[in-house]
Amino acid sequence: MRSVRPILWILALFFLFADHSPGVAAEETVPPRKPQRIVSLTLGTDEILFSLVDPKRIAAVTYLAADPGISHVAEAAKGVPNKIRANMEQVVALQPDLVFVATYTSMDVVKQLTEARLPVVKLELFSSIEGIKQNIRTVGRVVGESRRAEEIVAEMDRRLDRIAARAAAAPRKPRVLFYTPTGVVAGKETTFDEIAALIGARNQAAEVGLVGHQKLSVERLIQLDPEIVIVSDWNPEEPDFYEKLMAHPELGHLSAVRNRRVYAIPEKHLSTVSHYIVDGIEQMTRIIHPEWFDSAALGKEGARSR
Repeated sequence: MRSVRPILWILALFFLFADHSPGVAAEETVPPRKPQRIVSLTLGTDEILFSLVDPKRIAAVTYLAADPGISHVAEAAKGVPNKIRANMEQVVALQPDLVFVATYTSMDVVKQLTEARLPVVKLELFSSIEGIKQNIRTVGRVVGESRRAEEIVAEMDRRLDRIAARAAAAPRKPRVLFYTPTGVVAGKETTFDEIAALIGARNQAAEVGLVGHQKLSVERLIQLDPEIVIVSDWNPEEPDFYEKLMAHPELGHLSAVRNRRVYAIPEKHLSTVSHYIVDGIEQMTRIIHPEWFDSAALGKEGARSR
């Protein structure tokens, strides 16, 4: 499992902090009205499917679904006998009546699946909260569970609206920055920027005019002096990144470091492209505005600060 994590870490940053761009919800061929042998080749659809259909209708999920560090459905995935990669032979052997893929699935595999006349749905919207909602609706429609999909989206909206209402009335918006081991930050036109605005924070990378994902020097980081720094709790290429950041001799004067407001968020909350993204948003809200919520108002799992 660890051999794939560097690749997944890069994909995780793409998902949550992806540049916003227009696109369609999905490309698809027509599946049966209520497919009974569904194969999911993306972790996002793994997570969505377990909230939509009886697990007996799921013939296979990705091998990533079983990893509790990055999957919200690791326990549920234990009940699915097949955990596979995007491998044509494995998929065909399962005789699926519906296969979910994504824009980042191997083009060769997608082409082969289509040529084999298997019903394929390719999801394409991952760069915004609205895109994720649209994916949930698409999955719900093609598996014959549109009503349940709308219920999931409505629950997302209810939780997000509660946060947005508080944020709109916030007298002050703290300066926040997402920071990676390579010094890359998320600026304008990224999902992180969208989330920062939603939860009542100021994304400093966006405020200084950075667009998309750009590398920030240590000197520039010191000049920005963010009040809060968000990192992932899972950095396969530099597993002790959090500790190194906190002990960095040049960063000791940062407000975030000095005030112990550098937070490591569970990777599964950051990288998800399913409805579970709301869990991550709620975690970041608690970090940014802990005074808003009592112990029962938002889930407390996750954020680590020392």
